[in-house]
Amino acid sequence: PTNAPTNAPTNVPTPEPTNVSTKAHTNAPTASAPVPLVIAGDNGTPTESFPLGLCEGDCDNDGQCRYGLFCFQRDGTESVPGCEGTGQSAKDYCSKCPENYLCTFGDEGLPVGSFPLGECQGDCDDDGEC
Repeated sequence: PTNAPTNAPTNVPTPEPTNVSTKAHTNAPTASAPVPLVIAGDNGTPTESFPLGLCEGDCDNDGQCRYGLFCFQRDGTESVPGCEGTGQSAKDYCSKCPENYLCTFGDEGLPVGSFPLGECQGDCDDDGEC
């Protein structure tokens, strides 16, 4: 081992862990691990659980999910995009809108924080809402 940086790599390992990352960095994003489905609230209670976060249920509409999420409606145990597990049958969970999938993030100008809507987001009533 040396006490100073060298211009060439050494053949022996360092005696202690280093604070420098040794993994090569990429420009492409890495996929995040799926989040498990959980029931955090139901029918608006407990109120402190709402709006619900990613993979949290039971939501009844998009307004019960945090900004940028939508309420993924289910009849059984269909898989929820970006989430892991089956959750409770017929319970609905907040999810991110999958790429190339039309999602409703607002209607009639509400919630205000959802407007203007982005590409593949609805429900817009005129160009001014996009």
